[in-house]
Parts: sequence; structure tokens; C-alpha cells
Amino acid sequence: MKRLNLALKFSKFELLSIVIMVTLLITALSVGVKGLFHGHEGLYNTSREMPIALLLGAYIFFVVTSTGLCIISAIGHVFHFEEFEPISKRAVFLSIATIMGGFVCLLFELDMPLNMYYFALSPNIKSGVWWMSFLYSFYLFFMICEFIALIFDKHSLGSKLGFLGLACGLAAHSNMGAVFGTLQGRTYWHGAFMPIYFIVSAFFSGLAAIIFFTYISKFVKKRALTDEILNSLMYTGRLLGFAIIIMLFFDIWKHIIGTINYAGEQTVAIISLDEGPLKVNFWMFEVACGMIIPLVLIFITKAKNYTILFISSIICIVGIFYMRYDLMLAGQIVPLWHEIGATSAQHYISYSPSIAEVLVFAGGLSFVGLLYLFGEKVFQLDVVHSKHQ
Repeated sequence: MKRLNLALKFSKFELLSIVIMVTLLITALSVGVKGLFHGHEGLYNTSREMPIALLLGAYIFFVVTSTGLCIISAIGHVFHFEEFEPISKRAVFLSIATIMGGFVCLLFELDMPLNMYYFALSPNIKSGVWWMSFLYSFYLFFMICEFIALIFDKHSLGSKLGFLGLACGLAAHSNMGAVFGTLQGRTYWHGAFMPIYFIVSAFFSGLAAIIFFTYISKFVKKRALTDEILNSLMYTGRLLGFAIIIMLFFDIWKHIIGTINYAGEQTVAIISLDEGPLKVNFWMFEVACGMIIPLVLIFITKAKNYTILFISSIICIVGIFYMRYDLMLAGQIVPLWHEIGATSAQHYISYSPSIAEVLVFAGGLSFVGLLYLFGEKVFQLDVVHSKHQ
């Protein structure tokens, strides 16, 4: 079997897309490098009161999606559920592409990324952030090795590497949730449920992403999707509906518990989502786009109308981004001194992303888009193997 296709052919639309994405990526790199050497002040709209915003939310958006894609690939390739095997190889590749897109955003979000070598030279095993970096490094390594094994049809080895990648991915991602959940000073984030929420939302994100990229693969490859892949999409769509229901339960109980059992910062943060400055983001994008509309479309069509399923995945992805973005803002929008009645802490902290932040995020999206486009052209991501070697 021909493992690589190096005789690449692009349509005019694809060439235009490549030019746009390369331009956005170069622009993002230029903006990011300027921020590294001249500082983020005046370039990003973050502040001492709200130090993390769009770019860290974008990093989480990509990394959450990557972990979800890893889970989906493992369902087919590691645990051998036949319905998901036709999309497993693409899910592995996309898990690599999306986490690298997240690293692009994280690189330029950090003030001093060159100091990252301290993580290796002076490990702090009591630090959740250190464990997150350590585990994600191994996660990426195992996923790349798994993909290489799949290219050379070493499916038994690939399954073992996939299991290791899944273990590291779940550990890293739950650890990321714990980084937020252990912050007692930010009661909106604080709580033991955050690691579990991150894993569930990763599964949700991965399902939407694999539906989106699998559907557009027929335009990139210029051939119809096979019956096996369409069958996989149907099962994936139904799982997406189930994941949406779980996410709805998380949101409902977060609101109920947060508004009944607390009288302080967490309640005020939730009010910012319900009727405050984040209400449009929350109700229109998180709830309507992220969950309600896709769930209704999947329920009506039973995930058998693949065009509608594709549209549902797009709507979901938009909503998922706002979930990550709002998670960043809601955790910081209430000033830390609010509960003691400080005069300067009576109002919500305002934030809107700067053009530079938007450009860096667009660069991360473009990086993922370029990797996917070339990956779909070069590798046989659709190959189905009937026997596990």
C-alpha cells in the first residue's frame, strides 16, 4: 500500500485557503514575537486583575479538543469498537494537530516562554502546572509514535502506544482541571468536579471536531465518503447528542449549587453569565449554539442526515470555544476583594480581546488548518483495516 502521497494537487479554493492561513500564521508569529521582546502591555488587553483571557482560553480550546480526539481514536483503535475504526486514524492525526495549535497560542501567551527549560532542569512535583507540562509532553510523544506506527501498518504496536497516549492525555487533562479546581481564591473554578468536567467536555469537543473534519475530508480528497465512514459518523453523532446531555447536566447543577449554597463570589460570577456582561456569550453561544440547537438537530434527524450533522458540529465548535473563553472570564470577572465589601471591588472587571490577541488565536487556527489540509492530502487517513495486526 502506498503510505504517503507526495504528488500533491490543490484546487483553486484550497490554494486560496492556504494563502490566507499562511498569511494569518505569519501575522500571528509577528505579533507574538513583538510581544515576547517588547512585552504584552499595550499589545494584549489582559491586566493585573484579569491576567489570563483569550489566549489561554484558546489554548484550552485546542488541548481539550486534542484530548477528546485521543479518546475517540482509542475507542476504535485501542478498544477495537468496529464502528469507530474508520475514523480512528484521522482522530489520531488531528489530536496531534490540535495540541500543536494550542502550543502556538500558549507560546505567545507566556511572558517568558524561553524560561520553559526550568521545567526540565528544576522539576517541582508539587506543582500542578509542572505535572500538566510533563504529562502533555509524553502525551504528544506517544500520539506521534502511534501515528507513525499506523502509517507503517503496525497496528498492534500502535494500539499499545495509543493506550499510553490515552493514559497520559487523561491524566494531563484531569490535571489541568485540577489546576483550576484547587484555586480556593477563585470560587467559580474551585471544586473537585473540575477535573471530571474537563474530561467530559474533552469528549464532547472531540466528537464535534471529528465529525467536522471527517465530513470536509470528502471535499479535500474529492471523493464520496465510504459506507463505513458514514456509519461511523452516525454513531459519532449519536454519541455527540449523549455528550451534550451530560454537559447540560453539568451546567444545570453548577448553576443550582452555585446560586443556592453560596452568597459570595461564585454566585456573582454565575450572575455575570445569566444576566450580567457575559449573558450573550453564555445564552446565545454556550447554551444555544453549544448544546440546544445541535441536540435538537441530532434528535430530529437521528444523526442520519450527514449534512445536518456537519452543520451541528460547526455550531457545536463555536459554542465550545465560548465555553472555554467564558470559563476564563467568569473565574476572574468578580474582583478578589468583592466579598469584604471593598469599594473598588463593587463592579465587574471589564475585558475585550485586543486585535493582537485575536490575530494570535487566528494563527493557531490557521496552523491547525494547514496541518490538517496537508495531512489529509499526504496520509491515508481513511484506510480501514479489517484485521488487527
